[in-house]
Amino acid sequence: MCGSADGTDNGFGVRILEGDYADVYLQRRTPLPGYSVAIWKQHHVAEVTDLEAVKATGYRTEVMPARVGRSGRCSNRPRSTT
Repeated sequence: MCGSADGTDNGFGVRILEGDYADVYLQRRTPLPGYSVAIWKQHHVAEVTDLEAVKATGYRTEVMPARVGRSGRCSNRPRSTT
Protein backbone atom coordinates (compact mmCIF):
# COMPACT_ATOMS: atom_id res chain seq x y z
CA MET A 1 0.00 0.00 0.00
CA CYS A 2 2.76 2.47 0.88
CA GLY A 3 4.53 1.85 -2.42
CA SER A 4 1.49 2.90 -4.41
CA ALA A 5 0.72 6.09 -2.52
CA ASP A 6 1.65 8.28 -5.51
CA GLY A 7 -1.51 7.62 -7.58
CA THR A 8 -5.15 8.43 -7.19
CA ASP A 9 -6.13 4.73 -7.27
CA ASN A 10 -3.94 2.19 -5.50
CA GLY A 11 -5.99 -0.88 -6.41
CA PHE A 12 -7.50 -1.09 -2.93
CA GLY A 13 -9.21 2.28 -2.95
CA VAL A 14 -9.48 5.75 -4.40
CA ARG A 15 -7.54 8.67 -2.94
CA ILE A 16 -10.01 11.20 -1.53
CA LEU A 17 -7.45 13.48 0.14
CA GLU A 18 -3.91 14.33 -0.90
CA GLY A 19 -2.36 16.16 2.01
CA ASP A 20 1.01 17.37 3.18
CA TYR A 21 1.18 14.76 5.95
CA ALA A 22 -1.02 11.93 4.68
CA ASP A 23 -3.05 10.65 1.77
CA VAL A 24 -6.48 9.22 2.55
CA TYR A 25 -8.00 6.40 0.49
CA LEU A 26 -11.65 5.38 0.44
CA GLN A 27 -11.52 1.58 0.47
CA ARG A 28 -13.42 -0.47 -2.09
CA ARG A 29 -13.94 -3.75 -0.26
CA THR A 30 -15.04 -3.22 3.28
CA PRO A 31 -18.01 -4.22 5.42
CA LEU A 32 -18.27 -0.59 6.59
CA PRO A 33 -19.41 1.99 4.02
CA GLY A 34 -17.04 4.96 3.94
CA TYR A 35 -14.11 3.11 5.56
CA SER A 36 -10.91 5.01 4.75
CA VAL A 37 -7.19 4.51 5.33
CA ALA A 38 -4.77 7.37 6.02
CA ILE A 39 -1.20 6.77 4.83
CA TRP A 40 1.53 8.86 6.47
CA LYS A 41 3.74 10.47 3.81
CA GLN A 42 6.82 11.47 5.78
CA HIS A 43 9.47 9.57 7.78
CA HIS A 44 8.58 6.18 9.23
CA VAL A 45 7.03 5.99 12.69
CA ALA A 46 5.57 2.93 14.38
CA GLU A 47 2.71 4.80 16.07
CA VAL A 48 1.11 8.19 15.62
CA THR A 49 2.09 8.90 19.24
CA ASP A 50 5.76 8.80 18.12
CA LEU A 51 5.30 11.96 16.03
CA GLU A 52 6.68 15.35 17.08
CA ALA A 53 3.94 17.68 18.33
CA VAL A 54 3.87 19.87 15.20
CA LYS A 55 3.64 16.89 12.83
CA ALA A 56 1.05 15.13 14.99
CA THR A 57 -1.10 18.27 14.98
CA GLY A 58 -0.72 18.61 11.19
CA TYR A 59 -1.68 14.97 10.68
CA ARG A 60 -4.73 15.16 12.93
CA THR A 61 -5.89 18.41 11.34
CA GLU A 62 -5.51 16.95 7.86
CA VAL A 63 -7.36 13.69 8.42
CA MET A 64 -10.07 14.93 10.77
CA PRO A 65 -13.38 13.24 9.92
CA ALA A 66 -15.07 16.49 8.90
CA ARG A 67 -12.44 17.30 6.27
CA VAL A 68 -12.07 13.77 4.95
CA GLY A 69 -15.84 13.27 5.13
CA ARG A 70 -16.40 16.19 2.81
CA SER A 71 -13.90 14.72 0.34
CA GLY A 72 -15.56 11.31 0.56
CA ARG A 73 -19.00 12.70 -0.17
CA CYS A 74 -17.64 14.35 -3.33
CA SER A 75 -15.77 11.25 -4.46
CA ASN A 76 -18.48 8.74 -3.64
CA ARG A 77 -21.35 10.17 -5.68
CA PRO A 78 -23.04 7.75 -8.06
CA ARG A 79 -22.09 8.20 -11.69
CA SER A 80 -24.78 9.01 -14.19
CA THR A 81 -25.56 6.13 -16.56
CA THR A 82 -27.26 8.33 -19.15
